[in-house]
Amino acid sequence: MEIKVLGDLTVRIGGAKLPLGTPKQQMVFAMLAVDIGRLVTVDELVDELWPAEPPRSAVPNVRTYAANLRRACENAAGGELAIVREQGGYRLSGARDTVDLIRLAARLSRARILSREENSAAAVPLLAEVVESWHGSLLTGLPVGPALAARREAAERERGEAYELLADLHLRAGRPDLAVALLRPYAARCYTREYVQTLLMRALIAADDLEGAVAVYHATRAALAEQLDVQPGQQLDQLYRLALGPRHGRSGRRTNPTAAPVGCPTPGSGRTVNWLPRAVSDFIGRDDVAAKLLQNIRIRGRHTSVVQVIDGMAGCGKTTLAVHLAKKLAPDYPDAQLFIDLRGHGDAAPSSRRPSS
Repeated sequence: MEIKVLGDLTVRIGGAKLPLGTPKQQMVFAMLAVDIGRLVTVDELVDELWPAEPPRSAVPNVRTYAANLRRACENAAGGELAIVREQGGYRLSGARDTVDLIRLAARLSRARILSREENSAAAVPLLAEVVESWHGSLLTGLPVGPALAARREAAERERGEAYELLADLHLRAGRPDLAVALLRPYAARCYTREYVQTLLMRALIAADDLEGAVAVYHATRAALAEQLDVQPGQQLDQLYRLALGPRHGRSGRRTNPTAAPVGCPTPGSGRTVNWLPRAVSDFIGRDDVAAKLLQNIRIRGRHTSVVQVIDGMAGCGKTTLAVHLAKKLAPDYPDAQLFIDLRGHGDAAPSSRRPSS
């Protein structure tokens, strides 16, 4: 059995395709499939199917869609796949690795760990499988609401990370030709993603395609100016000068073109950014509020961005509460934990701390 949510939504059981019905009925199945094993509430399904203004018949319609899907699974799956009705919603029961997105995300997660452990020999085949098996965007052609749209964006980020990490490992191992072949089609879709263009320029320089590296720089510079009104960052400029070196009679210092430029983070490197101030040692009096905020953030999972606003008069402990929550959530976001003090209730100038490009 296989559930494909990358590309067109498809379920195959014993070689036969499971009929999933109308687009809205397919959306119900997709919501259950991307979180297979988790209870998805009726309210979540209504919000996804009718994000603007649900009709009065929204809940009965959701129950009808779920009943149709449950019968389809019962008739075809032989117990391998089932939609279970529970209090407040529905849950898709089945093996998690039958969902292509979940299976490939697990491979990517394992490859990250192996890369941090400098075990590239084991990481490369896992990443190659992810790249080769990742067919299309999440739920191509299916109209989606806010939750599935957020999952689609998160899936695209994971797909991009697989390309970037695999290319970086090829470069470290002295295989620039493989990195170029991998990155060219991917980089052409995201000229404003500077790290991707940095990787491609490094690979082209290492493969002695200096003209190609210069062309990538100019295309990236034009895209950044047109779409974001910014100039290329330091790493791209360094590589551009390196590629121009032989033209201008300079050595170009091409002793190690596969190495990342100074200040350029590499995927899987384990480096982290932590701007959080020190938390108070005796945090009391806000346990209920803190627990509710943590639940609101974690209930959506790591694939959905959640914004929480803490309001109150000056000096009531808003910042202390926010820092306390950030410390609790830090293990869920190992790459970076950011804190910017806007100093809204003081005479000091705003903080100049800002992320580097």
